[in-house]
Parts: sequence; C-alpha cells; structure tokens
Amino acid sequence: IYYYLYFLQMHQILILGYVSPDTMEIIRNNDIRSVTIVRMEVPCCGGLQRAAENALRASGKFLPWQVVTISRDGRILD
Repeated sequence: IYYYLYFLQMHQILILGYVSPDTMEIIRNNDIRSVTIVRMEVPCCGGLQRAAENALRASGKFLPWQVVTISRDGRILD
C-alpha cells in the first residue's frame, strides 16, 4: 500500500486496482496529461497493465505514459 501512497503524492489522480470500460471515457473526457501504470511484478497484474494500455489506445488521445513495476517486497523495479 505504501507505493500507492507514494505515487498518489506524486500525481493528481489515482485509479486503484481496477480498469473498467469507463476508464477510456475518463481519459477521453478529462484533461489528463500523462498516465503512470503502477503494477506489482506478479503475473496477475499484467492483465491490469494491458487493460490500462488498451483504454489509453481506445481513448484516441496520444498521452505520455509509463509503467512502474513494484516487487513483492515493495521495491520499485523499473
């Protein structure tokens, strides 16, 4: 949970642990300047990353984005 708090301090908006069909609309209809996808290194979080990437593409906006991977013990891996 601490890494989420760190990223929340660094950014304005946090969508935690869920990417819905509305995510594309949130991106499309708001003044979002960049997206940071924070995920854990475990395989199940890969689906969350892919869903967020798909929502970015579907929004029709060209936004800078990055993926930050967190280890199981809370270290930032990349």
